[in-house]
Amino acid sequence: MRIYVKTPGSRTINIALPSRLILNNLTATIGTKQINKYLGESTQKEVALSSNEARRLIKLIHQLKKKYPDWYVVDIESADGEIVKIKL
Repeated sequence: MRIYVKTPGSRTINIALPSRLILNNLTATIGTKQINKYLGESTQKEVALSSNEARRLIKLIHQLKKKYPDWYVVDIESADGEIVKIKL
């Protein structure tokens, strides 16, 4: 995963992170527990994200990364010249 942020007049941020380190079963379990903890009761009944669903989502993301290696999750360019890109 690569995160790229460019703002005119300041330094460019370019961060490379291994996606397997960030997106794995442990982070899926911890993430779903935290998401469900901070949702309101009415919202939690509608959303109710389980750890198994999060693991399947992460598996699909890894498959997409193999199939489309140059896929950008976020690709934003503002009129002011600010650029934000997140690439899997």
